[in-house]
Formats: sequence, structure tokens, C-alpha cells
Amino acid sequence: MAGQRALTGGSHPDVSDLLIAGRDVDRAQQVANRSGGRAVHIEDAFSNAPDVAIVATATAAHPELIRQAISHGVPILCEKPISESLPESRELVSAAEQTGIPVHVGFQRRFDPGMRAVRRAVTEGTLGRLYHLRIAAHDAEPGDEHYIASSGSMFRDMHVHDFDLVRWLTGEEVVEVDAVGTVRGHERYARHGDVDVTALRLTTDSGLPVLVTGSRHNPAGYEVRLEALGSGASLGAGNATAVAPKPLDPGAEHHSHPRFEGFLDRFATAFELETHAFLDALARGDAPPTPAEASLAALQVAVAAERSWQDGTRALVADREA
Repeated sequence: MAGQRALTGGSHPDVSDLLIAGRDVDRAQQVANRSGGRAVHIEDAFSNAPDVAIVATATAAHPELIRQAISHGVPILCEKPISESLPESRELVSAAEQTGIPVHVGFQRRFDPGMRAVRRAVTEGTLGRLYHLRIAAHDAEPGDEHYIASSGSMFRDMHVHDFDLVRWLTGEEVVEVDAVGTVRGHERYARHGDVDVTALRLTTDSGLPVLVTGSRHNPAGYEVRLEALGSGASLGAGNATAVAPKPLDPGAEHHSHPRFEGFLDRFATAFELETHAFLDALARGDAPPTPAEASLAALQVAVAAERSWQDGTRALVADREA
């Protein structure tokens, strides 16, 4: 993740000096060698007086690095989430608002060209009255045990992107969640109180139904697919053609496409567009494209989804800790 952001950030025309900060300086140097930057220890990152900071560390380190950036007056792009805790997320959002330091949260799907085209159809009215959304989010391969232990639940780690996508596409808030999840193939998730397949029904404040499915394994490759049905059109976005199930209908054709191994190759263009949009917004003096509040709002939905799954009931989205 850090390497991806380093390459995309370093390619921006306004970037003249790229620092790669890490606790493992040798590893940071490897990223620096690939991106044309220079490596420093993470403890020395802000003493080098950067103009901008991009945080692509493990989630547990995000809150403190955001605090450091704000205290030094440094605008920051932080990968989702800004924190795994609702109270701490509220604290960080408040700090950004009170100080005016730009904090952008990394929800790269907002910058995927296909997703943006669907959003334009919604906001400009060409889709008509929106009837429903359907989102598929499937990993190519299950994570290793070490990652699962520190990733949070599937609802917080994977589906938080889908929850943000719903808010961004519709301009509405999710008010209710009905979530189910289980382990169908990989017991390592059960060992950490997590699941490897999910299905969710979300309801927005206008009553719009949204269906979301997720899995930690897809033999056809990494997949994020969106379908939007409205009174004026039915539109889709994502890599549906790359991993679409093989049709068995008589005479149907199945086209083979390159397999996506993960989010880095699937969203390579989106990562670049997002990083550049953040830097361009700073240059213009504009607010960050995806403010820290978006992380808090998506986490609130994730917490409600966890509550629904655990209790076996529909859950209202409320600003409270799990």
C-alpha cells in the first residue's frame, strides 16, 4: 500500500522531494528506490518539515500519526479508517475541523472511473429515480492468519468501503442494516471471531434498498462490482467482465479477461487519481475530496452491521461504540 501511494504521489508534478518513512528503514529504502524518494525513520518524519503527509501504515498507527500531522500543521491523506474506534474517530474529526488542517481519508473507489460515471448518472438524473443498488465485493484469496488477527471484522475491514460507496453515490445516509455472515470455507476466520462470507441489506434514509455480498475467496479473482437500477436506466461499474460467472445458457458466450489478484491492481488507476486529486485540492486551497468525517460515517454503519450479525436482528445505525 505504501509503495502504491509513493509511486502515485511521487508522479505528481508539484512533488519535488519524496520522503519514505518507516520503522524498518531498510524496507522503507526499498520503497524509496522504486519511487525515487529517500528513506527516513518514522520518528524523524515530521522533523523533516514535510508539506504533506500520506499515511499507509497498519491501522493501529493511524490515529497517532494523524494527531502528529495536525499538531505540525501538515495536511494528511490517511488510508481508511482514521481509527477503528468510534469515540477516537469523533475526536480526530473534531480536531481536523477545529484546526482547519485538511485530513483526507483513503476511499479510492470514489475515484474509480466507472463508479464516478454511475454517480454522475445518479446526481444528474439520467438514471431516473433510483430503485436499488447492488454491490459485490469478493477477495481473490483469503488473508493469512496474521492479517486476520489485526484487521477487525469483515464488516469493518472490507465492507466499510461499500458503506462509504453507498453514501457517496446516493448522497443519503444508511439508517438500518440487516447482516448475516458465516464461515463457509476458511476456519482461520472463525478462530478470530470473524466470517468469510456475508450478505447485507442496507436501507437509506429515503427508504432505498441496497444489497451487498462479500466473500474472502473468489476463484475467478478479486472483484468489486456495482449495479444501479433506476426508472431511466440500469447501469453497472466495476470489473464484472473480468470475473463474471460463466453463463450456462444455451448459446451464451463467455469472454476471458485478465484476473485481478487484489485491490492494488484492480484500483491502480483510482489510487493515482485519488492521490493527485488530494494534492490538487491542497494547491487550490480547497477542502479535501474525502473528509475525515466519511471514515466516521462508514464506521458507524460497520458497527451496526456487526451488531446485526451478532444479535441476528436488524440494527439501526447509531453513533455508539460496539
